[in-house]
Amino acid sequence: MAKSESKKMHRTIIEGLFWQPSVCTGSQRSYTHVLPSVGVGSPDLLFYGDDGNEAWFGLHVGQTDRLTFLGNPQQHIRASFIDCRKGSKTLHRRVDLQFCPDPTQQLVIDRGIAHAFSNTRHITVRVENTWFMANNNPDYDIANDSINFRGDDSPNDFPVVAVNDLPLPPEVQQYVIASQQRAIEAGTYNNFTNRVVIAGQSRKVLINSKS
Repeated sequence: MAKSESKKMHRTIIEGLFWQPSVCTGSQRSYTHVLPSVGVGSPDLLFYGDDGNEAWFGLHVGQTDRLTFLGNPQQHIRASFIDCRKGSKTLHRRVDLQFCPDPTQQLVIDRGIAHAFSNTRHITVRVENTWFMANNNPDYDIANDSINFRGDDSPNDFPVVAVNDLPLPPEVQQYVIASQQRAIEAGTYNNFTNRVVIAGQSRKVLINSKS
């Protein structure tokens, strides 16, 4: 059953899903300088050109996200989360949030917590990642750590994953991201795989960015 939470509740019923202050300076009515967080690699910036699709959820096995939402402070973003972590006391519990962009706060989504956002048109999100590896985890795909599924399916068909537990140094993440950026600039970073869970069955999809 879904449980609605206010952003003012910095902790949610799902452990590892919470709000925390961003590292900011010069916070004024007219501007805020948001600084990099300690202990994370290079940030990504995502711009939503549409309103998002709340039916599809995505999760990471080896990545914890820290999200800072930037945009119209009056725009209400809807977000839903489903715990897919093997052994979690809140396995397949769902939490729904509604909040407005606020550069002074960041949303932390731990590994194995699926998430979906809607009403995100013209919103920019700063994504700061912490990456994790494992000695042997069959649920982890190093080629693309993303699993997608529909949130309106039966909870019995939701993924159940073991998450990685060995944190990578930020320098390793920065090296990988720099390599990806060079491949994009050279035009050689075209194909990537994604895993989609449909009716409880996992399928691997090859996506060509030039198609």
